[in-house]
Amino acid sequence: MIRRAVVATFAAALALSLVPAPAVAAAKPSLAPPRGKVQRAVIGDPVLATLDPAQVSGFFTPGAAYPVPGSTRESGTVRPIHVRVIGAYAINEPKGARVVGMGGPGYMPVTLKFSDGRCFVLSASYVGELLSSGGLGQIACPPRSTDPEDWPVSRPSDSSLRLIGTSWGYSAWADRTRGQVTVAVPNNFTFIPLFTTPMRVLAMTAMNSPDAPIGDLTLVGTLNGRMSVVTLAVSW
Repeated sequence: MIRRAVVATFAAALALSLVPAPAVAAAKPSLAPPRGKVQRAVIGDPVLATLDPAQVSGFFTPGAAYPVPGSTRESGTVRPIHVRVIGAYAINEPKGARVVGMGGPGYMPVTLKFSDGRCFVLSASYVGELLSSGGLGQIACPPRSTDPEDWPVSRPSDSSLRLIGTSWGYSAWADRTRGQVTVAVPNNFTFIPLFTTPMRVLAMTAMNSPDAPIGDLTLVGTLNGRMSVVTLAVSW
């Protein structure tokens, strides 16, 4: 009788030990898992997943202010800089290949180039104030092209900043000391930061309004440990 009770107690304890322990919350906040449906792809193809723009926006810090053209230093007339994430995607890279570049005539669609020589175009629809219905499909790699508009870009006084790339007058600079990237206001001979980000940017494409201080930019690079593509609407 006593032996049966001992056996029953041991069996119950063993069953409880096999129940998975509850997950421990992460000490630091991170990007939530991609929402919505993940795009299906052929085995060996990269896979696109949608990220929450509201959550990604915390990784982009607008510059302090933009001096109004024609104003004097004494007057101190400035405008606020606005930066808003309108679309964000995670790129699940296939085994043995990684994103090495990006190009395009504007901010969307963009062509992602992979280390295995393949190219995939990322396209999305502008609905309301956000991008939606993002898609990724393989295409023939286009010939290498340069910035469609060869506008001059301002250079920072800090010579340690390394130029990543330019597009439509915007310029992106890597600051290895601070571990961040600075994107500068376009078409300005005085270096004025538009925004900074800890994203490890590989490339940038953009489109700027010819008659208003507004534009859209798309960045590709590692964000919070994941290869990502982020599109932003900016104004100053």
